[in-house]
Amino acid sequence: MIAWILVADDNVDVKSFLENEGLEKKQTWILEVPETGVKIAELRSWLKANSLSIKKGELVVFRVNGADNLSEQCQNVLLKPLEESRSEVLFVLTVRSEYGLLPTVVSRCRVRKIKGIEVNEDKDYEKVWNEVVEAWKIGPGASIGLLDKWGKDRELPILNFLLMKLAKGLRSLPSLRRVKILKLGLELKEDAKLMVNRKLLLGRFLLEGGRIAQLDS
Repeated sequence: MIAWILVADDNVDVKSFLENEGLEKKQTWILEVPETGVKIAELRSWLKANSLSIKKGELVVFRVNGADNLSEQCQNVLLKPLEESRSEVLFVLTVRSEYGLLPTVVSRCRVRKIKGIEVNEDKDYEKVWNEVVEAWKIGPGASIGLLDKWGKDRELPILNFLLMKLAKGLRSLPSLRRVKILKLGLELKEDAKLMVNRKLLLGRFLLEGGRIAQLDS
């Protein structure tokens, strides 16, 4: 069974989604993930307990709301179930942005953008990348100005996207500058799930990343 990532601004109507896909929902287990995330033990227990309820031939939906709030460690816990789940299990991960998930998670799922999500989301994030590059050329003031421009609740998806772009660029055009900035971002991301003020986290990345870019340019 293919796993799905549903990208939406608000609550996703999973029932309608399944009906549109020609699937009949018999049973749904839901895990609500708050902004602060959940503990690894809690996620493992949820997966294990609900796996015991699976009956042969009956579709069971494992739905994780706010999957992009999961820590990297918790997302790694999902990898094996996503890849090795029984045919009776359908995983549905609802997120505000796919960039809040690890690439290894996204690669195991199909992505569907629904309910208010712009079709040109990828272009929007590419625009963010270009804005960061230009701001780093100008100086610290330009970098901090981007935070207010981007708005709230996008900090972690934006950071994930920037790290993805840096990693891709490193493979095609290796440079010490990219290595340093990527390392900085990965270190900061370790604290992302523990920080209430993610705007401050992204601001630090922009400032220190810009400083590295200026020094090595």
